[in-house]
Amino acid sequence: MLRRVDGYCSLDKPAFEAYNEGERLPLSLEFYRGQFGRYPGSSTVDGIFGTRASRWHLKGIGVRGGFKALGRNALSTENRAWFVERQKLRGSRMEGIIGVSKTRYGLDRVKHRMAGGEEMWAWLGLMAMNLATALRKMEARAAA
Repeated sequence: MLRRVDGYCSLDKPAFEAYNEGERLPLSLEFYRGQFGRYPGSSTVDGIFGTRASRWHLKGIGVRGGFKALGRNALSTENRAWFVERQKLRGSRMEGIIGVSKTRYGLDRVKHRMAGGEEMWAWLGLMAMNLATALRKMEARAAA
């Protein structure tokens, strides 16, 4: 799972074999907690992660999820509508980041065929992307 924090991207655990990614949300949140010492305030993920188990886990740890509500439509949804809209914008931003990483940083064409080479290619592509982000942030601070 790809994670974005303060403009920088990281990968929890790259996997190249087929698996149901909908089961990875609790593990990814625990990985985040181990890295940052706390859970994120909210989680922006695709609809496949909106399983009942994931929803219960998010509720149990106090993380707000931007999933589509289960069941019939409620009569009044105004207090939640703004949050769901914001999560959609974040989701499309992540899709854009994935597209940029593929086209600009070579994550769409893995060249290494040795053991562990694919994982190294992914990490190096993300590192290049994060270095470019850091450079942009440093230039913005210097200009201010």
